[in-house]
Amino acid sequence: MPRRVRFVPSAQRQFNAQLAFLADRNPAAAHRLLERIEAARQQLVDFPRNAPRGTVPGTRRLIVPPYVLTFREQGGDVEIIDFRHSRQRGFGETNEAE
Repeated sequence: MPRRVRFVPSAQRQFNAQLAFLADRNPAAAHRLLERIEAARQQLVDFPRNAPRGTVPGTRRLIVPPYVLTFREQGGDVEIIDFRHSRQRGFGETNEAE
Protein backbone atom coordinates (compact mmCIF):
# COMPACT_ATOMS: atom_id res chain seq x y z
CA MET A 1 0.00 0.00 0.00
CA PRO A 2 1.51 3.34 -1.00
CA ARG A 3 2.37 5.86 1.69
CA ARG A 4 0.19 8.98 1.84
CA VAL A 5 1.51 12.46 2.53
CA ARG A 6 -1.00 14.94 3.89
CA PHE A 7 -1.07 18.31 5.59
CA VAL A 8 -2.69 18.55 9.01
CA PRO A 9 -5.33 21.34 8.98
CA SER A 10 -3.12 24.02 10.60
CA ALA A 11 -0.25 23.35 8.17
CA GLN A 12 -2.71 23.35 5.26
CA ARG A 13 -3.93 26.80 6.35
CA GLN A 14 -0.32 28.05 6.56
CA PHE A 15 0.40 26.70 3.08
CA ASN A 16 -2.82 28.14 1.62
CA ALA A 17 -2.06 31.57 3.12
CA GLN A 18 1.42 31.59 1.59
CA LEU A 19 0.05 30.44 -1.75
CA ALA A 20 -2.61 33.19 -1.73
CA PHE A 21 0.03 35.78 -0.80
CA LEU A 22 2.20 34.71 -3.73
CA ALA A 23 -0.71 34.41 -6.17
CA ASP A 24 -1.69 38.05 -5.48
CA ARG A 25 1.81 39.29 -6.21
CA ASN A 26 3.26 36.81 -8.68
CA PRO A 27 1.06 34.01 -10.08
CA ALA A 28 4.08 32.31 -11.69
CA ALA A 29 5.80 32.10 -8.29
CA ALA A 30 2.65 30.57 -6.79
CA HIS A 31 2.61 27.97 -9.55
CA ARG A 32 6.30 27.17 -8.95
CA LEU A 33 5.58 26.75 -5.23
CA LEU A 34 2.83 24.24 -6.02
CA GLU A 35 5.21 22.28 -8.24
CA ARG A 36 7.98 22.32 -5.64
CA ILE A 37 5.66 21.17 -2.86
CA GLU A 38 4.35 18.35 -5.03
CA ALA A 39 7.96 17.25 -5.67
CA ALA A 40 8.63 17.43 -1.91
CA ARG A 41 5.57 15.30 -1.22
CA GLN A 42 6.83 12.69 -3.66
CA GLN A 43 10.23 12.77 -1.95
CA LEU A 44 8.49 12.13 1.38
CA VAL A 45 6.57 9.20 -0.11
CA ASP A 46 9.81 7.60 -1.27
CA PHE A 47 12.33 8.65 1.40
CA PRO A 48 10.72 10.12 4.53
CA ARG A 49 13.72 9.36 6.73
CA ASN A 50 16.23 11.19 4.53
CA ALA A 51 15.32 14.52 6.13
CA PRO A 52 17.12 15.66 9.29
CA ARG A 53 15.44 15.24 12.64
CA GLY A 54 13.42 18.19 13.91
CA THR A 55 13.73 19.92 17.26
CA VAL A 56 10.60 18.19 18.57
CA PRO A 57 11.09 14.44 19.14
CA GLY A 58 9.54 12.31 16.42
CA THR A 59 9.64 15.07 13.79
CA ARG A 60 11.80 15.73 10.78
CA ARG A 61 12.29 18.80 8.62
CA LEU A 62 12.39 19.03 4.87
CA ILE A 63 13.80 22.23 3.43
CA VAL A 64 12.15 23.50 0.25
CA PRO A 65 13.91 26.88 0.05
CA PRO A 66 12.82 29.25 1.42
CA TYR A 67 10.24 27.08 3.19
CA VAL A 68 10.56 24.50 5.96
CA LEU A 69 8.15 21.57 6.19
CA THR A 70 8.06 19.85 9.57
CA PHE A 71 6.58 16.38 9.41
CA ARG A 72 6.17 13.12 11.28
CA GLU A 73 5.39 9.56 10.34
CA GLN A 74 2.00 8.33 11.57
CA GLY A 75 1.41 4.67 10.89
CA GLY A 76 2.52 4.22 7.30
CA ASP A 77 1.70 7.81 6.33
CA VAL A 78 3.50 11.13 6.56
CA GLU A 79 1.82 14.15 8.16
CA ILE A 80 3.12 17.61 7.39
CA ILE A 81 2.48 19.34 10.69
CA ASP A 82 4.03 22.74 9.99
CA PHE A 83 4.73 24.85 6.90
CA ARG A 84 6.81 27.99 7.41
CA HIS A 85 8.93 30.48 5.54
CA SER A 86 12.48 30.01 6.82
CA ARG A 87 12.44 33.51 8.31
CA GLN A 88 9.46 32.66 10.53
CA ARG A 89 9.84 30.93 13.87
CA GLY A 90 9.13 27.28 13.30
CA PHE A 91 7.38 24.43 15.00
CA GLY A 92 8.98 23.68 18.34
CA GLU A 93 10.93 26.95 18.49
CA THR A 94 8.60 28.59 21.01
CA ASN A 95 7.41 27.56 24.43
CA GLU A 96 3.84 27.29 23.15
CA ALA A 97 2.34 23.92 22.36
CA GLU A 98 1.10 23.86 18.78
